[in-house]
Amino acid sequence: ERVLGEEEFLQWKDQQDAAMAIKDNRAKEDAMHKAACDIEHGLSVLGVTCVEDRLQEKVGETIKLVRDANISLWLITGD
Repeated sequence: ERVLGEEEFLQWKDQQDAAMAIKDNRAKEDAMHKAACDIEHGLSVLGVTCVEDRLQEKVGETIKLVRDANISLWLITGD
C-alpha cells in the first residue's frame, strides 16, 4: 500500500502542469501519459465513479458541489 504525500503530489503536479503546457500534441500526450503512470504506480483505488459522456441533468451542479467540498475530481474524456 502506498500513501501519496503532499510533497510527492506537488512534484507530480509540476510534472503534469509542464505536460499540459507542451504545444506539440503528440509530445503533450506522451508527457501526460508518463505523468499519469508515475502518479498511479502502486496506488490502490479508494473510489471511482463515472458520468456518461453527454451532459446529463444536474451534472454541472454536481461537479460544482464536489469541487466546493474540496474533493479532488478528475474528468477524463475520450475526446
